[in-house]
Amino acid sequence: MQIRTARGAQHRSGLTRWWPGAAGVFIALAASATAALASPGPAPAQTTYRVVQLSTIWAYGPDINAKGQVAFNEYDPTKAPSLNWSSERAKFYDGNVVRDLGTLGGPVATIAALNDAGQVAGTSSISSTSNDTHAFRWSKETGMIKLAPPGAASSSASDINSRGWVTGSVRLPNQWGHAFRWTPRTGMVDRGALDNGSYGAALNDAGTVVGESAGRHSEPRVAVAWPGLAPVALETFGTSYSAASDINNAGQVVGHGVSPHSSEIALLWAPNKGVLDLGLPRANSSIAEKINANGLVIGFTRAPGSPARGFVWSRENGPVLIHPTDPGAETRTRDLNNPGQVVGSLNGRAFVWTRAEGVVDLNTRILGAPPELVLHEASAISDNGSIVAEGNTGLLLLVPGTVPHQPPLAGPVKMTGTPRANALLSFSASFRDVDVRDRHKAAWSWGDGSETIGTVSGARSNGGSGGSVSGQHAYARDGTYVVRLTVTDSSGKCTTVAHLVVVSATAAVGGG
Repeated sequence: MQIRTARGAQHRSGLTRWWPGAAGVFIALAASATAALASPGPAPAQTTYRVVQLSTIWAYGPDINAKGQVAFNEYDPTKAPSLNWSSERAKFYDGNVVRDLGTLGGPVATIAALNDAGQVAGTSSISSTSNDTHAFRWSKETGMIKLAPPGAASSSASDINSRGWVTGSVRLPNQWGHAFRWTPRTGMVDRGALDNGSYGAALNDAGTVVGESAGRHSEPRVAVAWPGLAPVALETFGTSYSAASDINNAGQVVGHGVSPHSSEIALLWAPNKGVLDLGLPRANSSIAEKINANGLVIGFTRAPGSPARGFVWSRENGPVLIHPTDPGAETRTRDLNNPGQVVGSLNGRAFVWTRAEGVVDLNTRILGAPPELVLHEASAISDNGSIVAEGNTGLLLLVPGTVPHQPPLAGPVKMTGTPRANALLSFSASFRDVDVRDRHKAAWSWGDGSETIGTVSGARSNGGSGGSVSGQHAYARDGTYVVRLTVTDSSGKCTTVAHLVVVSATAAVGGG
């Protein structure tokens, strides 16, 4: 399941009964659903966060476990692609350092999910001369293990549960891709399909897999579950297409169906209770994406001609929409934990939502943040409230509370000048440090093999120390370069930020 036991879900095994289609109870609940924001309770003490810089500016798809370990994908825009591959690599932060997980022989590997044991499920290319991939499971103890039966043409992973079991899709010769479940004891077992093909999107600790499968006689794909070896179609109010996206340890499943009018309907299935329409307007396209251990659901809804709106659904309160102040702005919910915190993006800024506080802009809760630092989206959250966010300096881990002797926190690198060969370019960045007595030094790495000492100036106070760093550099030839700035405090703790520079005789490009 995508809200894994890594985030504290209670284990429940032995699910053998499945949805018989008794939907009346859930349909009645939908009638009482409300889209109005519930009145918040007493406001708790404000949570503030310290920051760990995980990656610079090219990272995506993170997952986090209860230990504060993070798996994510990172790519290097300076590397030339091989065949149809780019340069994605799977990364893992163990609480101290970030490591590359390696590959199964090809140039690329990506992560799909992470559990509390520090096991990562993902997909890797197997050769630089082939487009084929195989699923893998990685841990510090075992390294990267290929998950594929003999003769498999390709496979990919989508989820891992707390027991280290993995699901995804595998393609054998002369066969459509099928959902699989892999365990250390059984290896990869084909879960079959209703007809031509199937895909396993998520699984819970009981080993029940959910996803989608092509209907019989080449009918459209439908939401299915695999409580055993054979797929079982889930009831969907007669929609023409449907898919299941997540399952919790209580056996509750979320996903969506497509109505005859081509709009998606957010759905929830529960054992022995049938299917529930989550109560979003039928004119909208609405998709339920994730569910936690307590049945809280997140997803998004989009009215015709309008941007997406994230929602949070519970049985008690129905759907609550995350409303932006700008009616033309998009909002998305990206992840939730079992205590009920939800993270995402609102008006291009990262937020955390709780029923007590409502929406909180995470940019207002970062200790010692330079004003130029902006968190655009919160992508993952653990049960202890640690959050992975994407900002204009890359991928960052936000940890609740403070500790002494934190590293300095840098803002994005700015460039002035036209990036052409032999043209002198100027670079600068601000930084802050909550440790008021720290002194700082800085170094520039220009991406062409040269390095220089940064000029540190403009000390600030406001409860901490800080300032700005500047430097200049000229590139001798055209090319794509990554400029890296490392700011180090007097205790030896440091933070690195980066900026992409494309030097061209005909074009001038700089990105941060």
